[in-house]
Amino acid sequence: MENKFKRIVSFARKRVRNKEKENKIIEDQFPKFKVNLNEDGIKAINEIFPQKFDSYILEIGFGSGENIIAQALDNPNKAFIGCEVYTSGVTSLLEGIEENKLENIRIWHDDAMDLVDMLPDNSLDLVYILHPDPWPKKRHNKRRLINEDSLRDISKKMKPGSKLLIITDHDDYASHITKAVDEVKDIFLREFDNYPAIVKTKYRLKADAIGVESEYFCLKQL
Repeated sequence: MENKFKRIVSFARKRVRNKEKENKIIEDQFPKFKVNLNEDGIKAINEIFPQKFDSYILEIGFGSGENIIAQALDNPNKAFIGCEVYTSGVTSLLEGIEENKLENIRIWHDDAMDLVDMLPDNSLDLVYILHPDPWPKKRHNKRRLINEDSLRDISKKMKPGSKLLIITDHDDYASHITKAVDEVKDIFLREFDNYPAIVKTKYRLKADAIGVESEYFCLKQL
């Protein structure tokens, strides 16, 4: 029997501020940089890109694209897949791609976990989840992206020894993530140094500006 229950998503659609401008950017640029799917799905991760790269990196919820653009510029031999549901974030990243003439980024403009489901196992060298929406109201906690199930699903797509870096500036979400991490000690080892390189996103800068510290969860795939 077909499963009619849909996964609870970790986002809510936002109103587009400048719909005409964003639609124009999406229409003109997005087709070149979107993740294309064929009838067989994604058999090998290098199919997403026109050329082969040394490693493949996923960023879930890239916001305005500050980190993914910086990493793609610094690592032209690495390929980056960015997931973002909000059109404003996708248009910002597309503008950054065009400005910097980047060819090593592809974009998934939908629920990140749908893409994770389709990626080949053991294909990712690094995963970023920087400042995911904390859904602070208790009745909305079920929408949080990070939980035991999502960590196990992401883990299947990571190579042995690869890393998942999660950062949050929300205390309650940090406690929530800590509990989830405790449930996956059989597949991840938490490290407290040698974090993957990042640049501070606008959310991190906002937290820093008001003196709120961010907590790092660097998980190494066993």
